[in-house]
Amino acid sequence: TAAIGKGFAIGSAALVSLALIGAFITRASSSQPDRSMSLEASGVNLMSAVTFAFLVFGSNIPYWFSALTMKSVG
Repeated sequence: TAAIGKGFAIGSAALVSLALIGAFITRASSSQPDRSMSLEASGVNLMSAVTFAFLVFGSNIPYWFSALTMKSVG
């Protein structure tokens, strides 16, 4: 049904976003010639499991609120 297709689309979009974030972190870490400007030196470690989990959770909050709004209306 349409709901199953939407579920697969949402799941694949989440996996693609995780891959893009990982690629960005890898590229940003390796492209800094001066190590004082790297992500680790600035105190932000996006590859930490807790930070990454809350990053994914926080990025899903707007979708959760919009789903609650749609469910309350109809």
